[in-house]
Amino acid sequence: MKSIRKLFLVFSVFALFIHANAEIRKISFMLYPIIPDSIEKALKIFNLKPNAIDFESIGKHDFLKSGDMINKIDILFKKIEKKDD
Repeated sequence: MKSIRKLFLVFSVFALFIHANAEIRKISFMLYPIIPDSIEKALKIFNLKPNAIDFESIGKHDFLKSGDMINKIDILFKKIEKKDD
């Protein structure tokens, strides 16, 4: 029974990971006109260039496939330091 729970947990984490990455891609497409520099960095996760943005693909859920590599990226937004006035 313990191995079934462990398998379920692994499957759940994997499914959550895939779903989260799909949502990151979709949100990146929608935010590109507003914050293009940051979104270009985010698109590097999926090896995408800005010219690959296709708003019609937002409704599709089959972009990421098993075995697809995703990249690590740098910080998207710099921390704004509070000035003491």
